[in-house]
Amino acid sequence: MPNVPILPLGRVAFAPTSRPLLPACGRTGESVVHAPWLSRPLLLPLAVLALWAAACDGSTDDAPPTEQVATWNATIGPFLADACGACHHPGGSGQFSLLEHEQAVAFGPASVVAIRDRRMPPWPADPDCRTFEHQRVVPPETLALLENWLADGAPVGGPVAEVFEPAALEEIRVDLTAAMPVAYTPPAAETDDYRCFLMDSLFEEDTWIEATQVLPGSPQVHHVLLYALSPEQVELAEAATAEEDTPGYPCFGGPLPSGADDGPANFTVPTQLGAWVPGVLPARLPADTALRIPRGHRIVMQVHYNTLTGNPEPDLTVFQMQLRDSPPQWLWRTRPLAQRDLRIEPGDPASEHTITVTNHTDTPVLLASVAAHMHTLGSAIRLDIQRADGSGECLMDIPRWDFDWQLFYDMPPENFARVEPGDAITLTCVYDNTPENQQIVAGERLEPRLVQWGDGTLDEMCLAYLGVISPWEEESDADGPCGAAAACANACDPFDTSCLLDCPGVDIDCLTCTLQRLVPCDPGCIPAFQAARECLQNCGMANVSLGSVIGRCMAAECDDAYAAMTACLDPVARSGACDDGLRACGIDP
Repeated sequence: MPNVPILPLGRVAFAPTSRPLLPACGRTGESVVHAPWLSRPLLLPLAVLALWAAACDGSTDDAPPTEQVATWNATIGPFLADACGACHHPGGSGQFSLLEHEQAVAFGPASVVAIRDRRMPPWPADPDCRTFEHQRVVPPETLALLENWLADGAPVGGPVAEVFEPAALEEIRVDLTAAMPVAYTPPAAETDDYRCFLMDSLFEEDTWIEATQVLPGSPQVHHVLLYALSPEQVELAEAATAEEDTPGYPCFGGPLPSGADDGPANFTVPTQLGAWVPGVLPARLPADTALRIPRGHRIVMQVHYNTLTGNPEPDLTVFQMQLRDSPPQWLWRTRPLAQRDLRIEPGDPASEHTITVTNHTDTPVLLASVAAHMHTLGSAIRLDIQRADGSGECLMDIPRWDFDWQLFYDMPPENFARVEPGDAITLTCVYDNTPENQQIVAGERLEPRLVQWGDGTLDEMCLAYLGVISPWEEESDADGPCGAAAACANACDPFDTSCLLDCPGVDIDCLTCTLQRLVPCDPGCIPAFQAARECLQNCGMANVSLGSVIGRCMAAECDDAYAAMTACLDPVARSGACDDGLRACGIDP
């Protein structure tokens, strides 16, 4: 599998408020958009800003107060404190404070412009596609409230303008704390520093997480993402750490070191456990739902340090978890859907790339959340369900992509999306590779060039995340990449590729491991394998994103190529010549 960044917990808690949102949070107006710190790429991984936006959220459904004249002390100040104070306080990550009357007045006109242009508050998803929880669409009456307050001279409403405090954040029950082994100080010369650290916690048994929170250790911590790595991935991280003179190792697109795509340690997508940005509440999953850390895994923490907030200080960030003693009724998984075959030609103003995956199983897939990720050339991204009966349903539509605002969109529990057997999901990504849309590096705008998939900031991605909830089922204790499919595979009589790929437990890890053993056993099968490769990749992605049965998928989508591949490989598998290699995958033919 690709080394793709994985999203945090699907259901993000938002700061509670009883007031309508006044949306002067984040970057507002031209004076802020053109600030020097925004002239370079911000290099934020997926979903970080989903949590950042949570700190600037508030209910937009309530009607504004009916007082004749809004005042700072009674109305505007409390609004801004609830909506934006977690980021926009003195010394906060928002670059300016909105908790003082003078600052709110100074940024008020820019805020009005940003709201009217739908740049603020950050909600890139088109509400005509789908309604999500905590939807930040500012009603006209709320915008009018702010405009009228400014037009009235921004009245204070008392002899002294109050200075407000950000809303207090709740906490979780802390059952386990994972910490950095030693403190790390980001280099002052690097405005943005992305660093990964293996944490000190070890997991000898399966562990169930139902809530998390992060406690940053220095003002320079801009965001934090946490993942569970497999033992093979831990070896890569340990090797990368050993090569560094300072704690941790550099990382940007995901938690694995550069080059991890090349080895089997990256067959398994790392499980994301938690995340933090300024003002975010602890992440809590729905009732009787949990994430799983498999035994033998270890936590790695990716930290984005930004030194614009002051001189770098030593950091000892910690990750706290609320656990449960037994498996839940519902298991939460964040599943990626990616189109990796990107070729974005220089000068192309609308380079469109799509991938469609079908639910080739007997059960529906329940989606609770969706999200999207591209880099800076992205201009639009969309997710749709194509029903088996020919109808369609919009899952998410972002018609104006903004790299700085990548959000996680939660569906109301009563309106989770169901992808029935035979239904498909299509991901569409559009890129603008014209000269005007290039990044500025070292003060100069880059020339358009051929861009393909990659983790680097100058590469691109076409990626969606599906927050999937499914009933928890006890998994096999068998070892190896095919452990979950071992019972089915070992029952094949005779054992062959056709039977193996029809086992529901065969995932992308097992597929990769077995084919790497079977194909070299008879090099004469290489042409048939290569002819089926594109279909294998697409059905592998359908397996990763929707749990599709790989054999069923290939039989439905490329029957001739699948039949030719299995016709060649089945006798090889039955011969026993590859049995030793298959046992390394966890199969005993």
